[in-house]
Amino acid sequence: MQKCTCHKKGNRALYREFVLIMKLSAVFLFFALQVSAANYGQQVLNLKAENISLPEVFQKIEKHSQYRFYYSNDILPATRFVSINVQNASLDEVMRKILEGSHLHWQQLPGNKVVVTGNVADSSSSGFPERIVTGVVKNNKGELLENVSVIIKGSSTGVITTANGRFSLNANTGDTLVFSLIGYQTQEIAVAGQENMEIILLPAENSLNEVIVVGYGTQKKSDVSAAITQVSGEVLENRPITNIGAGLQGVVPNLQITPQGGAPGQGSNFNIRGITSINGGGPLILVDGVVQDPNLVNPADVASVTVLKDGASAAIYGARAAYGVILITTKSGKKDQSPSINVSSSYGINDLTVRPKYVNSLTYINYMDSASINAGNGLYFSQRIRDGVTAYFNDPAHNPYVLYDPSIDKTGYYTYVGNTDWTDALYKSGSILQNNVSLSGGSKNTSYYMSYGNMRQNGFLASYNDYYQRHNINLNITSDVTKWLRLSGKIRYTYSFEDHPSGGTGGNSGLTATGGSLKGDLRPLMPVRHPDGNFAGQGNFTNPFAVGALGGHSQTKKNDLWATAAATITPIKDLKLDIDYTFNPYSDNTEFTSQLFRESCRRYL
Repeated sequence: MQKCTCHKKGNRALYREFVLIMKLSAVFLFFALQVSAANYGQQVLNLKAENISLPEVFQKIEKHSQYRFYYSNDILPATRFVSINVQNASLDEVMRKILEGSHLHWQQLPGNKVVVTGNVADSSSSGFPERIVTGVVKNNKGELLENVSVIIKGSSTGVITTANGRFSLNANTGDTLVFSLIGYQTQEIAVAGQENMEIILLPAENSLNEVIVVGYGTQKKSDVSAAITQVSGEVLENRPITNIGAGLQGVVPNLQITPQGGAPGQGSNFNIRGITSINGGGPLILVDGVVQDPNLVNPADVASVTVLKDGASAAIYGARAAYGVILITTKSGKKDQSPSINVSSSYGINDLTVRPKYVNSLTYINYMDSASINAGNGLYFSQRIRDGVTAYFNDPAHNPYVLYDPSIDKTGYYTYVGNTDWTDALYKSGSILQNNVSLSGGSKNTSYYMSYGNMRQNGFLASYNDYYQRHNINLNITSDVTKWLRLSGKIRYTYSFEDHPSGGTGGNSGLTATGGSLKGDLRPLMPVRHPDGNFAGQGNFTNPFAVGALGGHSQTKKNDLWATAAATITPIKDLKLDIDYTFNPYSDNTEFTSQLFRESCRRYL
């Protein structure tokens, strides 16, 4: 017979076993959470797509990850399509593949936010640090709002929200962002320490009763079924802009505005809903009902701008409205209003948004030598030039930037070994000065508005004092002679003068009057001036600084007068007859001079 002896565990032993099990469970749980967090933080991506646009790529990434993208539609190339096929790839790998070869940059911010930007200036003249501001715009029902205009107050910098209501732009601490959309109340938000903004726009109670300008007059917005957008002249006020187009950038959805150039006095080109013809074409632009160049209108005199976008505009204006219509209405006085004087003056300094980066002299000669060797030739530069370039590059204070040895340089030309940054040498900061004064008011039956404005825009060229100056005079008087007869008269006069370097004879220098000074064959070895103080440039070296300073000028004067007399007759109720006559004397005179100057070299000394 076997005997079995059993022992009962006490309560204290059971308690120690239970505590040990809990500790082991906590350890395993901790390691499990660490592994889960690591896998979640990495967020590997699996993507396969062919020939899709960048916004479509961003949407696919958002759909299969926690990342959220912020960008402006204006910076994304409309013609860029990418193909990608990756498995278990990181965000960095994906972004490098889809943005390769573009001007776009990206940055990941806290909270899985990814901001895509283009080339932007490194700093602002305000002195405050510039940073990327991101956010989302919704209405009071929580719905995401597309095409909301987001503008830095007092500037022409702005973006439009994307289809998911998001936006991103560079702003400084202390800047004020203005959010506006037709049918909603405008909201202003100061940039402080917010990492991400959430903006709620409230509907404008009277938006459907808002009166807008249409083809034959005005209508309530609720009565209009066509695609029409109207903005008030307030978007153009108190901003450093030279023309109406610069003030409307980023304000009107589907209105594309392209500057004609960066030289002073260059206007803007308008396009509605993209390019719709291989032959090109732009919208019909009317100022107070008559065709006029909008670039000559003083933005301070504008009361409203209406954009007619769809085919209904052609029913009123015919074939000329095939690409849409832009109606610009100038300011007028109000009846029973005391005389009101408004005076404003502003001065602003502007600079190039992006300055091209040229290679330095040492990199240049290395590239040229490598290219020559790869082509089956020897070194492009002699050892004498290489030694001179290296010495000046390493110690410019104690080494010459030109070489001259009569026994070697028998042509009389200097040998250039300098290190010139032509972007810094050719360009400086520009400025804009604007002054406006207006008088408006009215009696029981008569209203009046008169104004004078002048603007001077100084250009960016360091070699030539290029500038654009404009004077605007505006007079608008309306009087109700009887209950059935209204008479009105308008006079607008514009005088403008612009002065640019001519660029030399027949464009042989490769430069034009308004095309800037950068040339495709600029080499960093050539200095701006020789040691004797004369401009550099000899043989096949063309000095754009010398061409700008000595090559002549291109000056244009414009006189534009618009005089309109109009009568409105209302013989019976709901019947109105408008009669008007406009007289427009216009003159445009350009003086182009080309001055020859001799190249400077040792043989002429």
